[in-house]
Amino acid sequence: MMATTSFLGLTWIVALGLSAIPCDAQDSPTSPKSLSQRPEVIQDASLRYPPQAWDNDVQGDVVLLLWVTEVGQVEAAKVISTPGYDMELAAMAAAKKMRFSPALMDGEPVKVKIRYTFRFRKPERGALALPPLTGGGKEDPRPKGRFFGRVLQKGTGNPLVGAELYLLDLDEATLTDENGRFDRALSPGGYAVTVNVPQHHVFERLERVESGGSVEVEYYVEPNRRERYRTIVWGDEGRAMVGRTTLAEAEISEIPGTVGDPIRVIMLMPGVTTSMSGLGYPVVRGVLPGDARYEMDGVQIPMLYHLGFGSAVVNPRFTSGIVFQPGGYSVQHGQFPGALIMGQAARAPEQAATATDLSIIQTSLFHARPLTENLQTLVAGRMGTLGLIVEGLASDAIFKYWDYQSKTFLQIDDNDRLEFLAFGAGNKVGEKLEGGGEDVVKIGFHRMLLRQRHTLQAGWLQLEGELGQEGYEAPADEDEDEEAMDARYSYGGLRGKLSKTLRPNLEILVGTEGVLQDFDFMPDTDELSAPSDGITLGAYTEAQWTPGDWTVIPGIRVDHYRYGIDDGPRRTAVDPRLAAGYQLTDGLEVKASAGVYQGPPRVTLAEGPVVIGPVPGMVGIGLERGLTRTMQITGGLEAELPWNLQAVVQGYDSSLRTGMDFSLREENLGGETEDGDDDPPLPSTGRSYGVEFVLRRQLGGSLFGWMTYSLSRSERTAEGYGTMPFMFDQTHVINAVASWEVGRHWTLGAAYHFHTGRPYTPEVLVPFRGIGHGPPFSKRLPNFWKLDVRIQKREVYDTWYFDFYIDVLNVTFNRETIGIKLDGDGGERIEKSLFFVPMLGLRAAF
Repeated sequence: MMATTSFLGLTWIVALGLSAIPCDAQDSPTSPKSLSQRPEVIQDASLRYPPQAWDNDVQGDVVLLLWVTEVGQVEAAKVISTPGYDMELAAMAAAKKMRFSPALMDGEPVKVKIRYTFRFRKPERGALALPPLTGGGKEDPRPKGRFFGRVLQKGTGNPLVGAELYLLDLDEATLTDENGRFDRALSPGGYAVTVNVPQHHVFERLERVESGGSVEVEYYVEPNRRERYRTIVWGDEGRAMVGRTTLAEAEISEIPGTVGDPIRVIMLMPGVTTSMSGLGYPVVRGVLPGDARYEMDGVQIPMLYHLGFGSAVVNPRFTSGIVFQPGGYSVQHGQFPGALIMGQAARAPEQAATATDLSIIQTSLFHARPLTENLQTLVAGRMGTLGLIVEGLASDAIFKYWDYQSKTFLQIDDNDRLEFLAFGAGNKVGEKLEGGGEDVVKIGFHRMLLRQRHTLQAGWLQLEGELGQEGYEAPADEDEDEEAMDARYSYGGLRGKLSKTLRPNLEILVGTEGVLQDFDFMPDTDELSAPSDGITLGAYTEAQWTPGDWTVIPGIRVDHYRYGIDDGPRRTAVDPRLAAGYQLTDGLEVKASAGVYQGPPRVTLAEGPVVIGPVPGMVGIGLERGLTRTMQITGGLEAELPWNLQAVVQGYDSSLRTGMDFSLREENLGGETEDGDDDPPLPSTGRSYGVEFVLRRQLGGSLFGWMTYSLSRSERTAEGYGTMPFMFDQTHVINAVASWEVGRHWTLGAAYHFHTGRPYTPEVLVPFRGIGHGPPFSKRLPNFWKLDVRIQKREVYDTWYFDFYIDVLNVTFNRETIGIKLDGDGGERIEKSLFFVPMLGLRAAF
């Protein structure tokens, strides 16, 4: 008779994100709202009792996670729970013969995971399962042979736990143990063996077992490079956050034009403009890069790129995901008025792994290892190979950059976990002097964090201690009449965060932090305050309320800045924020947010048209001019579409006030002081508003990518100049990215970028005076577009693999106009730049 079965529901893979940090992906039996039809059984299978369970009168339930294809076939299975006695093997054999109606999303078949329960009951107990076969034929009198071995992942050599070995001739299956091992006694003969592992290619072999003999095998099963099943990415604080984008895996490592650098993917997000395509920092929604918050694992970092425009200061292998939020984020992230860019460090390793990257610009090494069952560690280091090339070509040149990262995980007990994070970077560029010594610019930083997380009955408590140091040194330039500069900043801070679930639909979060600061800035400045010490205190509270289809997140943050503990400027910021989301229909959600975002003045360094970015060490300057503040309102719609597509339409309006606007320096406005030195940046107010559109094919399957379009306007108003366009305003910005996995081992990708010209201050001929300047930012440079391409080939061996790639930035050789000047006769002299980089690289993991 047929066994009765119970359908428990669909399972999605949900990646949970912490404040600035996305956590591990995990299977959870969540009911997906975006499916229009769930799969149903259309062809059941006989469930037969294993002999051992029948003889011992064992009854129970086996819960499997089934991978169901678009046509309703069970492609793979994984054991969730089992009473033992080989019941899970019998359940997996039955599952292989089942057929389901396809799961539908907006009428289109999709691949899904489902939980399915097989109930083993003897006939007298109600629900029935067939007794074991008694073997009606004559039993083979010859001694049995032994068939044993291991199933390992091809490319890493790691054991695959719970891999299913299906013996077609017997219609039976066996599973590997925690070491990837299996062992079966078989009658002499030939057997067709199929190995099924979720998210891996099917592996098939023919084996022959001799009487009384043994066959030992090692099967290396190649993983799918990209998850082919439905994947939804959420964040614990992102559920109602407008415009939040989470990127992981191939989305941050295989994008054309980024050279495998996760941070550079941000340049292809909506709302982002640049000072020069391919160089400089992202300028997000009219706010300078120095006022954006950059984090790695919750730790603020003072710079993104080596030397202001090179590779990122965090090893790509150390980064498992990136979260980009242009505005409207949680009160957990404060003291900055601009965008939020968060990186997550790689997860605690289950197996030892080593990886290395080699390219024209860098050489890196990454190693992950579990030291004990409860102790794991990650280490990474990198140095710039481009510097070796530069120094080889010019013997007097100095061009060095390096970075390091380390993270250790310690599970103390079931409720307590420790993490220790350390990372930093250094840059040194200049020249050797003839008489000895060096004339160099030095930029660098170091960070250390100790974090403890304690699980409570209905929540958690997190405590952190952090130390940091950063600095910037530049020599004097007599030709430009510039003094030497030495800016250093160090700090020590403590943070605490408590989350408590008061009701099933109500969670409260409170947090506090305090930072003791030491500033050192030379030369002294008369125009702006430069204290020697300071203290910053902060506190916040936030609630997440989910009544029905609503998600409401109100919060408030208070920060107090005391720069000069005994005597100096003081400022206090009160930042109320509110985010809300409402599920209109399955697959369609509306979101909105409003809030205040404030932080102390920060320096953004620019050389001509290129934004080099925030300057490490230049902290604590100019607080007497007030806090930099944005007031943001954002709203949008997010829709799940057929073919694994997601569409987002959002609009925003943000007002700005700053005491130091580094886009309004004299050289940009067209004027200079009498002694030739720039005055301190002007205070200003401003506004940025626009509409952004995103169409994204999410990671999964052989093709992923996105297209973005931004229509925006950013303005500044300054005393004596009136209202003018923001220096980096670009009305139209279009990005289109696609990455296609061709077969198992080839990947082709392309990224298209277009933007309209940014404003500039024109030069004009003034009678009897020569060349003067017109109204600030009253003209625009020509439009620009470029195409980047990437070709990648993967070679996979039993215990290691390598990727060889060619990444060409600006394969179209387009020149971007960076300035327009007048010659002595009044004719225009157009200054153009060609940024073309053909990058060859090799990545290996073993």
